[in-house]
Amino acid sequence: MHTLHEFMTYTKGIEYLVAFGFLIVFTIFWRFLNKKNGNDG
Repeated sequence: MHTLHEFMTYTKGIEYLVAFGFLIVFTIFWRFLNKKNGNDG
């Protein structure tokens, strides 16, 4: 990477991947927390 524009584009791409990964992990975690047992009624 030689220019600021290349660096900013690379950083923005990584940022979007991290945000998307966080949303996926948070959704799985939320479903895990709200999972109901069969014996609760």
